[in-house]
Amino acid sequence: MKKWSLLALAVVLFLAVNVIYLQPQPPKIASSTITLTLNISGISVEKAGNYVKLNITGITGKWKVVYVISTPGSPMIPSVQGIVLLPPTKTISRVSVVKSGVIKYELEEKVLPIPPAFPVAPTKTYSPSKIIYNTSAYSLNTPYPSKDVEYLVLRERGVSYAIVRVYPVKYIPVNNTVKLYTNIRITINLKDVKQSYTFYDLNVLNRVKRSAVYSYTQTSYSSLQPIAVSEGIIILTRDIFVSTLQPLVDLRKRQGFDPVKVVTVEEIVNSGVEGDDIPEKIRNYLYNLYTSSGGVYKYLLIVGDTLDWSSPPPTSLSQLDDWDVPARYFYNPDDYSTYTPCDWYYVTFDSTWDTDGDRVFGENGQDTPDWSPEMAVGRIPVRDTTTLQQIIDKILNYSDIKIVDSVYAGAILFYYVEEGDLYGYGAQGDTRAEALIQKLSSINTLIANSHFIRLYEHFPADTVITNPSQLNGTLNYNNMTTALSENPNLIVWFAHGWYDSAWRKIWYQDYDNDGKVDDNSNEVDWRSFVDITSYSYVSQPCLTVAMSCLTNGYDTDSLGEAAVTNSGGWYLGWDRVTYGTLFTDISAELNPDNWLWADYYTYRFLYHLFSSQDPAYLNPGYAQVSVAIEYVNAHDMKDEGSRRVWMAAALLGDPVQKVYTANMFLELLNQTKITILAGKTFKIVSRVYVGTSTPSSNTRVELQVYENGAWTTLDTSYSDSEGYATFNVVFNTPGNYTLRVVYLGNSSTMPYYGDTFTVEVVEAIRFVLGYPRVATVNALFPIRVHLYYPNGSPMSNARVLLYSETLNTLLGNTTTDNEGFVRFEVTITQLGVHEFNVTYPGDTYPQTSQSFTIEIVDYQVYYIESLPYTINASGLY
Repeated sequence: MKKWSLLALAVVLFLAVNVIYLQPQPPKIASSTITLTLNISGISVEKAGNYVKLNITGITGKWKVVYVISTPGSPMIPSVQGIVLLPPTKTISRVSVVKSGVIKYELEEKVLPIPPAFPVAPTKTYSPSKIIYNTSAYSLNTPYPSKDVEYLVLRERGVSYAIVRVYPVKYIPVNNTVKLYTNIRITINLKDVKQSYTFYDLNVLNRVKRSAVYSYTQTSYSSLQPIAVSEGIIILTRDIFVSTLQPLVDLRKRQGFDPVKVVTVEEIVNSGVEGDDIPEKIRNYLYNLYTSSGGVYKYLLIVGDTLDWSSPPPTSLSQLDDWDVPARYFYNPDDYSTYTPCDWYYVTFDSTWDTDGDRVFGENGQDTPDWSPEMAVGRIPVRDTTTLQQIIDKILNYSDIKIVDSVYAGAILFYYVEEGDLYGYGAQGDTRAEALIQKLSSINTLIANSHFIRLYEHFPADTVITNPSQLNGTLNYNNMTTALSENPNLIVWFAHGWYDSAWRKIWYQDYDNDGKVDDNSNEVDWRSFVDITSYSYVSQPCLTVAMSCLTNGYDTDSLGEAAVTNSGGWYLGWDRVTYGTLFTDISAELNPDNWLWADYYTYRFLYHLFSSQDPAYLNPGYAQVSVAIEYVNAHDMKDEGSRRVWMAAALLGDPVQKVYTANMFLELLNQTKITILAGKTFKIVSRVYVGTSTPSSNTRVELQVYENGAWTTLDTSYSDSEGYATFNVVFNTPGNYTLRVVYLGNSSTMPYYGDTFTVEVVEAIRFVLGYPRVATVNALFPIRVHLYYPNGSPMSNARVLLYSETLNTLLGNTTTDNEGFVRFEVTITQLGVHEFNVTYPGDTYPQTSQSFTIEIVDYQVYYIESLPYTINASGLY
């Protein structure tokens, strides 16, 4: 993994700008023109070693100060950035500024240069950029930077907006002076553009409006349809995996995801969809699915591994193994490769990534990029159904919701003492790991209450290593293996990386006692602390976030693939070289808000993941979408290093499954078609499980009924110690009712929506009884029954039972005739009042019974039976 030395970035990023944005009243729009006014009060100068750092002070409103980190060795100049919400049918044709109100500053030292980039890979020698101080840039007699404004237009789920970056500070290096323009008028010219979608995401629109310095009113989106609230999933796979995936598909549907669509590469290729190669056919097919659904799909899960299809890409199924879901490769040259596999291609629909049509995708300056994904994307890189089945079993049974160990590891990336040509710059992985723990603990008790396993190069982690004797830490291969065997939920490290391992760069000994890290001598050693074998000790889903190069290469055997296939969890890392931030001040390194590049990506991914107020809370797929878009706001995407970090970042694992969140299952124990009597209480019993087989006690579940086009709660119940939840229900009105049992989920469990079932509510059948009130002991007497439906028609050929409740004896079992009549002859041998019960046992209609009493006496009783029996209007004989 390659890391970019981004020194001062560390600088306190609260460098504020006293930017007063005067909102036009009403908006100054001349047909297709937006005018903004920016007022700035001044700048401050901060000492930074032998240089000074320039800060724009007193920022107000929604403008932000950013440092555009691009050319190493050039002066690092602050700029001001704002977001402008655009109407869906417009884009920007031109942005211009008019500057006035100059304040001049004379500096005592040169402005701090942008630090160099260096690869973070386990090699004995490496070639960091030699440009620490760009002599030509510091010899300029013209204002730097020369540009006054730049912009980037993004379209995210139907919402269009622009990042507008203004450069009010101009540095004259040759005489070491600065000019600040305090009054800037920004004119944004718009032009018509073809509307991308007929829908928009209201959540995205509201988020952009909250952060925008200027917004068209929401009515400009009134011609579009808001995307449905439901969240859809597309699963892209191969034919051999479809049946194995079915339990996961069923679970996601029961969890409320709708629709869940499985598509195969075979289906896509044979569909006739256009495309010069298979990746393009896949992307076009997914685009059609996305747009025809009205944007309801929010997740893409790719199931299948891929080979290196960087050149040329496959054009026919015969070129692919039956498990291969090929990736699109972007042109992204670094020290180790020319192309980067990037699954973002499949969910970015506002550009082809090949504007010049040369079939080389993602070229800087030649191809228009699309930096705002429409969906979250993750890949389960498997080659056989057995491995896939093991992963799915672990996902379904992701049930350990206890707070368990979180492992944070940090290797030294670059020493502060002189290493190579970079004197005074440093990057201590353990310092960053500790800073991340403190930051995340401050926003989430889930992290704060976790048991941390700190595997560091040195303690305390907030000190600078100046000699080898300070390497007193616990980071080594054996300790990492032990930590992984405890099945932690979260693993984070900052280290050098290779495809199959992550590495420590150890200042083994300072042989010449010069206080410098001499790379080309025996003073430096490389040792891995985690490799592919290490993840064989992890038996349940865990999330690994690895700020390392190359370890997530999913087109080869890699550490990321091993982590996902062994644990069934997730791995966020880089499939090619990536870059990080170098600092000259460890206090700045201890604040994650100062980080850039892969450090920034790591921090902000975890921040979104664990911030309870964030829409991406505990959702790795949407945490990655959030940070990918946010990253573009904070970096210069014309810069090669910034592009490499974005393109090479990949999430392996299911983007839908939430971390720290168990999957629940419900089993309905009643029959699925129930007929009951109006006004009579009946029971519905369900059983609740954590995972597929562990009963969940004291769990609240709901019985819901569908009426008037919506689901409403009919009853609630809590499961007992065996997981059983019972509902006692009464319907007073006959009819058919659609019900379901639901577990709504909470912060530590996913929801589960049981199958719907129908309850038919009917009126009871009716009995008309004829019997003597008094009968003689040991003498026959008749009991007559007339059985008929609620509408008055006779119930023929129906079984009727006669019980003696007093004697606990079945006295008769016979069926009605064509007129619904049945007659029992009874003899009772005991004196006293006897209770009897006539029951229709519910063979074809809900069970109904009626009780009555007869007194048995020791004297002769006479009675008269008359035929036929008749029923009056009151239902009486």
